[in-house]
Parts: sequence; C-alpha cells; structure tokens
Amino acid sequence: MKKEHKVTGRAACAKILERRFEDVVRLYVSEDVLADFRPWLKRLSQEKKAYHVVSEDDLRKVSESMHHEGVCVLVRTATAPSLETFLSTLRPGDPAVVVYLENVGNPHNLGAITRVAAHFGAAAVLVDADEATRTSLSSAAFHRTAEGGAEIVPIFPLAAAKPAIASLRKAGFTFLATSSHANRSLFGKPLPERLVVLLGSESSGLTAALANEATLVVSIPGTGEVESLNVACATSALLCEYYRQHVWTRRPS
Repeated sequence: MKKEHKVTGRAACAKILERRFEDVVRLYVSEDVLADFRPWLKRLSQEKKAYHVVSEDDLRKVSESMHHEGVCVLVRTATAPSLETFLSTLRPGDPAVVVYLENVGNPHNLGAITRVAAHFGAAAVLVDADEATRTSLSSAAFHRTAEGGAEIVPIFPLAAAKPAIASLRKAGFTFLATSSHANRSLFGKPLPERLVVLLGSESSGLTAALANEATLVVSIPGTGEVESLNVACATSALLCEYYRQHVWTRRPS
C-alpha cells in the first residue's frame, strides 16, 4: 500500500489536484476558501472521492498546522523514478540544470529551493536519502513553502553520492560550487549548458568530498556587507543567471 501524507496551503493543494488528482485520498476545506475549490469538490464528488467542509479549528487539528491556509489534502506519496531513468529522458544536446543539496534538511529551505527550481525550470533536485530529509520532504511545511513546486520538479533522494556524480558526468554535466572568495563571478563568463549546482548546509557548507567534485567555482557578487546568502537565496541567484543565459535569451522576440 502506498504511503500517504498531508499537504496544506492553497497553491500546493491546487497543484496536487491539478497534476495528481488520481492520488488524492481526501480533501478538507474551510468555508473561507470554499469558492476557490468548488470545481474540485464537484469532480471529487463525481469520482466518489471524499471531501469535508470543516471549521478552522477542525482543519487545524486535521492538518496539524496553524498555517493551513484553509485547505488540506491527504495524498498518496509519489515515487520518483531513478536518477538513471531521469537522465535517459534528456535529449542529447539539450541544456539542463540540476540542483544538488547536501545536508540541507530544513523543510522551509527545501520548500523554498523547490519553488525556485520550479520557477526557473530546473530539471531536478537531488537530496540526501537520510530519514530526516525524507521526513522534511513529506511535511506540510515543505509542501506549503514549495507552493506546488514539488509537483513540477522531480526530487531524487540519493543513497550514495559517487554513483550519482558518475552518472551526471557521463550525461555531460559540469559541477559548480560557490565561494565568496572565488575569483570568477557568476556573471562573468557563460555557464555550461548542462550544469549541476552544488549547495550545502547553512552552517557548514559543502563537505570537502563534494566540493572537490566542482570544476567550476564562482562567487555571487554583492555589497560584501554580509558573508553569504541563505541557501535558498543563493539557489535563486544561480538559477536565475542560468535561466537568463540558456532559456531567456533563446525565447522568440
């Protein structure tokens, strides 16, 4: 039997209903947002799926969150394909950027990064396969912060780094890390068309083993008044510049 988890937040719940309706087990909605979800209630009724219009207090109990935004979905947990299967779907020569997160387990950071990745068209997000990260990825806080991004960008928990790194290199990816002391600016030279952005935890950054995989190290220019950016903000800067170079400039005028 597939695992299930709860998702709260209007954008996150709406995206699940839109993209994975078949996996929805039950919907809870408050009177305040009833009008926004009425079309989905009609479809749920037609397909004999359960939904409940509940009070704010009941929704708080059901969702186990004070920040439910008036809606909660109980949904079957999606199973991502293997990294190798994902890489096999990339067409030869097509540009792609992947976010590789090491020891980034905070659900709010994971959610914000996933939202950024969806906004800038990242091909995938790679994370640790430890239990703490898996718990964060199934949490309501992660899905609410991701604002539906988790339904758009595949997330791959990695049990081991070396096989994943080898597969990505074989697929033509270059590995990039950031450092405030790097001589090369993010905005200096063109970024490779296939890029893995390596990002570590807020406290300790990347481990030496993973940092050594980076053949490209850049700084994110700023005033210099603070040491560094939050990991989600750094991801946004990196993916925005990649998008500008490899997607925006190719758009028809």
